[in-house]
Amino acid sequence: MRNDPENRTEIEVFNEIELDEHPRELTVLISRNYYSEDSETGRDLLSAFIETLLSKAASGNLVLFINGTGVKLLASSLMTELIASAGIVYICSDSLKAYDVDCEIEGNIVSLTSASFFEEVLKYRPSISI
Repeated sequence: MRNDPENRTEIEVFNEIELDEHPRELTVLISRNYYSEDSETGRDLLSAFIETLLSKAASGNLVLFINGTGVKLLASSLMTELIASAGIVYICSDSLKAYDVDCEIEGNIVSLTSASFFEEVLKYRPSISI
């Protein structure tokens, strides 16, 4: 292949484009109830991120880890919808207790102590951390 753009006839295909056609597991760690900054804008950005995840992640191929102030999102309808579409959701029970958040542990939701939670985080190695 020549390095002259005007005469280039070959097309390079990147792995990312090929992979997007096949569902793959996406692992997300949500440790805050905002994105980037603790403000209304940060909360709006996180809502936009969750909406995008809902529209793009293949159902059942999403692994969620939720701890820290991220557990405060559990009452939101967006998060409820995201949890329903996830394959499995790990929630830190110590964070639930620290922020006084009630959460029904059922279905695809697993509640773990901090130590066990981080063992799972290390096993899955989240692709996205917020």
